[in-house]
Amino acid sequence: MNIFHESYALWAEVIVPIALPKPLTYAVPERYVTNLKPGCRVVVSVGKQKIYTAIVYRILKNPPDGFDVKSILERIDEYPVVTERQIEFWKWIAEYYMCTIGEVMSVALPSALRLSGETHFFSAHPVPEVVLSDRENAIMLMFQSKPYLTIDDVAKLLGIKTVQPVLNGLIQKKCIIAEQEMKKGFIPKTESYISLTSDSDNEDVLKQVFDDLVKAPAQLETLMRFIHLSGRYTGKPRNVKKTELLACEKVSYQTIRELIKKNVFEEKLIEVGRFHMSGKDESAPYALTDEQLQAYSNIQQAFLQKKTVLLYGVTSSGKTEVYVSLIRDCIKEGKQVLYLLPEIALTSQLIQRLEKFFPDQIGVYHSRFNDHERVEIWNTVLCNESRFKIILGARSALFLPYQNLGLIIVDEEHDASYKQQDPAPRYNARDASIVLSKMFDARVLLGSATPSIESFFNSQTGKYVRVELNKRFGSIELPQITVVDLKKEHQHKRMQSFFSTTLISEIQQALERREQVILFQNRRGYSLVVQCSDCGWIPSCKNCDISLIYHKSSSQLRCHYCGYAEPMPDACISCGSVVVDQKGFGTEKIEDDLQQIFPTARIARLDLDTTRKKNAYQQLLQHFSDGTVDILVGTQMVTKGLDFDRVSLVGILHADNLLHFPDFRAHERAFQLMEQVSGRAGRRDKQGRVLIQTYHPTHQVISQVLRHDYLSLYAQELNERQQFHYPPFYKLIEIVLKARDYNEVKDAAKQFAFNLQQQSLMIYGPEVPPVGRIRNQFLFRLLIKMETGISYQLVKEMISNAIIATRKNEAARRVSFHIDVDPC
Repeated sequence: MNIFHESYALWAEVIVPIALPKPLTYAVPERYVTNLKPGCRVVVSVGKQKIYTAIVYRILKNPPDGFDVKSILERIDEYPVVTERQIEFWKWIAEYYMCTIGEVMSVALPSALRLSGETHFFSAHPVPEVVLSDRENAIMLMFQSKPYLTIDDVAKLLGIKTVQPVLNGLIQKKCIIAEQEMKKGFIPKTESYISLTSDSDNEDVLKQVFDDLVKAPAQLETLMRFIHLSGRYTGKPRNVKKTELLACEKVSYQTIRELIKKNVFEEKLIEVGRFHMSGKDESAPYALTDEQLQAYSNIQQAFLQKKTVLLYGVTSSGKTEVYVSLIRDCIKEGKQVLYLLPEIALTSQLIQRLEKFFPDQIGVYHSRFNDHERVEIWNTVLCNESRFKIILGARSALFLPYQNLGLIIVDEEHDASYKQQDPAPRYNARDASIVLSKMFDARVLLGSATPSIESFFNSQTGKYVRVELNKRFGSIELPQITVVDLKKEHQHKRMQSFFSTTLISEIQQALERREQVILFQNRRGYSLVVQCSDCGWIPSCKNCDISLIYHKSSSQLRCHYCGYAEPMPDACISCGSVVVDQKGFGTEKIEDDLQQIFPTARIARLDLDTTRKKNAYQQLLQHFSDGTVDILVGTQMVTKGLDFDRVSLVGILHADNLLHFPDFRAHERAFQLMEQVSGRAGRRDKQGRVLIQTYHPTHQVISQVLRHDYLSLYAQELNERQQFHYPPFYKLIEIVLKARDYNEVKDAAKQFAFNLQQQSLMIYGPEVPPVGRIRNQFLFRLLIKMETGISYQLVKEMISNAIIATRKNEAARRVSFHIDVDPC
């Protein structure tokens, strides 16, 4: 790429979707000066090989000092596709979560709006007769088999990493030409429509056409079908979809082509949306119960005091009905509503409920949609159309270009799925939604039956207002919970597979009453550990320090960290023994054993393995809702706000997996999961039953779940967290160092910790995490604890300075630093 030295009137700082410390500056060509605005997309070159779509951050009247700049290659948009508020929000995300604004852009902007490209090299014609080196000759010979070459092609051919000097030599000798190839972005969906041409759209001409087609009966029939479908003589005339016309009897592609040739028909490609209007009428809202009405009124009053309200309502108390009333109020004000859910699985069920009251006003946005669908929703929200006044989505829905946001509902606000783990930005959608709301002066409603300790603390200390909804809808009692002591069950040999006799009996009774059952196990797969009984060999992942999990359906051993898989061996690889035991159990094993115990039962499984396809969630949950599934086995996906009429029994197969986990939130999360999954039982006209299988029936958390005693859990957790310096009294920042060389990452971690300790920060570590190697990278972890009230900005500067100081060592430059603010 050339560096431009000619004079320019304007310069632009742009955001590129890569991890750069700050926006890049480019000169604005004269042809773009008048219309270029912040939020527009432009094409820029970065380095010598890549071109990217960038977002204009701001316009400058003066060039940067100290270096020459490249010019913007192309302007993509005449009008901004990213709003100023979005850029402000991106900036806050980058600053608070200690990442770059380019990383935020990568997550926030649909990939179809991010064109990317690479340099393609073509052979010149004719090739000049010049002296070439061996490497240059090798490159020119390769053009005989390929029309063009990329940087990667040349690097593989020559076996070296730095190929730019060789290519530049060929360009200077005029043997090759370099061009940029852009990958296509958003492609609008179009459909073929048939209409009459301007010449034939006349009654006299049309009468003559009918007379002329008497000898062509098939074409005459096609024209008559078109006239009927178009409503020319019976209603408002319209163009007719080509597919609609072809669906008619005696209409074919050939007859349509002939009528186009005769200048009777013309075919037009018209852009159509990927989301079709339902045409349903709006239903009247349900009459709220006295308790719901009181909660609704209290929330309205609370919003006059604070912009953030916590709705603490027991499971099945009818929080959604309260949400509907608040959404209706917001839409009447002409504002937009964002309804966040922790799990994509919940969107299909919830949208069916909301569409009754808000037909053709709901847009759904999450990662399971393809790029073109996501861009279409993006553009609709950007234009502030009435079609999508309500956006229902997972955490990524935060980044849409809202124009007039009035209300954000964060349902199941306690859920860990609101936290982005990898890649950066590692943001929490619940916390970020509160910041976003302030940019619009909007209101935020956090809803949960088991609030996070932090949110409940904020409601206790006056940062939020808390509204409570303490009765279940219809005054149905909370489920009756029974604890089964697995130790006694094993001692008396009453276990059948992983099921106690009590659980089997309860399932049998539920099936006989034609009721449904949910069984919860927070591990997927068939067997969690495969081990040779003779020598103790356990197959492990070649990329991670973790044992492989057996999946029976594919007869594979898989790593749930990196995705590595290998066939299940017939014998021990170490000693050759054929006695290989399978230990532990996941959802796949439960499903298999259940089918043997209850051969006539219809069983389905809800976990990551069964829901990878786009509509798999919706189809599976619809089958369960329709009653075509008797028993649903699942991971924590089954705990999150699902609402089914006929579920009378919930079984938690191994509660100890939740309780004994190396995390300060373990007891909080265990209570939330057990309480939430218990809430799936008995949600209409009768009390439900919950069975918890555990080796520790007297554990304090089990006792709290038995009593549905959230306040006891909260008091206990608050006391321990204050004592041991955890949220909400202290803020946490976790830094994970990664590298392929163990000694390099170990040394860098020690030096980094030393640099931080010079700043008098409260540092824990460095230490190797429970899984010390993932994807062939060794990990070391440090934890920083900050007392509330300390200058957060100052601490971030200290961390950044410590990273810079650590990377002065050449070996440490190969170590990557992953910063997680408020780790979950």
